[in-house]
Amino acid sequence: NSSNCLNIIFIDEVNELNNLYKTENGKLAVEYFFKWITMFTKETPKFHVFLGTSDSFFLHEIEKSMKGRCSFITIG
Repeated sequence: NSSNCLNIIFIDEVNELNNLYKTENGKLAVEYFFKWITMFTKETPKFHVFLGTSDSFFLHEIEKSMKGRCSFITIG
């Protein structure tokens, strides 16, 4: 049944979102982005989201934003 299939969204170098934190509107946009991810992965399961980053310090920001809704995998 295709209605049970979940799609996957992969966003590479998500640490570039740090640039948005320089303005209040940008910071708000990032917060809404993570709320959007939570809504479509938890509240209304539509897809899985994979966030790629080369900046290990940014992982801490993701973890705070996602409130334990994410798992971390180190690749290469």
